[in-house]
Amino acid sequence: FNYVYTRTITLIMNILLHRNYRASESWRIFFRFDYILQEKRPRSALKILLLRILNAFKRN
Repeated sequence: FNYVYTRTITLIMNILLHRNYRASESWRIFFRFDYILQEKRPRSALKILLLRILNAFKRN
């Protein structure tokens, strides 16, 4: 009885951990994809101004 019980608990925990890992991986992939898309979106006027100032300082 004890052997079957421990094997069942171990199997259940492995399944739960694997599912949580896969869900976490999916979210990480989604947010990385969103970050890449964010670079391609049109920027606001403030962001454009800040980038120009930053580039001006880099040149000096």
